[in-house]
Amino acid sequence: MYSPVVGHSTVQTLLVLTCANGWHIHQMDAKSAFLNRDLKEEIYMKILLGQDRPEGHVWWLRKVLYSLKQASQEWYTKVHKVMVGLGYKVSIADKCVFTCIDANGYLIIVAVYVDDFLFISKSLKFVESSKLEMSGHFEMKDLGPAKWILQMELNHDISNSVTTLSQSQYIEEILKRHGMANS
Repeated sequence: MYSPVVGHSTVQTLLVLTCANGWHIHQMDAKSAFLNRDLKEEIYMKILLGQDRPEGHVWWLRKVLYSLKQASQEWYTKVHKVMVGLGYKVSIADKCVFTCIDANGYLIIVAVYVDDFLFISKSLKFVESSKLEMSGHFEMKDLGPAKWILQMELNHDISNSVTTLSQSQYIEEILKRHGMANS
């Protein structure tokens, strides 16, 4: 099944635009994104050990669980429906990028990777109002200015037009996982 993840090259392009134009970049996390979505298919699951049910019975799932292949597709379908309903256009180049222009002519770009959202705009007011609007549709945690994107640490200094990315923590984790932490 399709997992909604904005492409790395798209993120890089958005970061270049953000830095070059002095745009704000904020982040939100959708809480329990994959849970409580309705299933379109009939899915049955063996009853877990320890449950008091007759042998041979199964559970009929009516809502998505994290481990289901359908979970990410159902989540993306919901996000797409909400974003388009709010007047956002879906990017032709990357289906996880949505754009909208407000009454003042400001552009906002929303990039979605799984259950995280990036809000990018010249107008901080538009970013804040868009985050508030999104919170009306999903249970969201506002992470403020973006600090971590796709395992990259982001330091975005608008006043000096400097954006730096670091993957040092990710690299250290990989080295540790492969017994090379002291290399």
